[in-house]
Amino acid sequence: MFNLNINSYNLEELKSLFHVEPSGLINSVSLHEILEERYQNMLTSINQNPHMNTMQKKESNEFLFQAKLKLENLLMQIIK
Repeated sequence: MFNLNINSYNLEELKSLFHVEPSGLINSVSLHEILEERYQNMLTSINQNPHMNTMQKKESNEFLFQAKLKLENLLMQIIK
């Protein structure tokens, strides 16, 4: 399990979590597509994890949603 406090993550940590390389971010559309695909992959992995209970999955899913939003917002500021 990982730290679920979204406020404790900076831009570089969020980029690492989502495996985002700056060269892969061409525009806001591709940024959204990249993050959405990686987010969905992580959700699938969490939801299929037999070692996590329902509450852990729910908390992890919520964290990932918040992390995706935060990362997308931070990267959009850089792109603009």
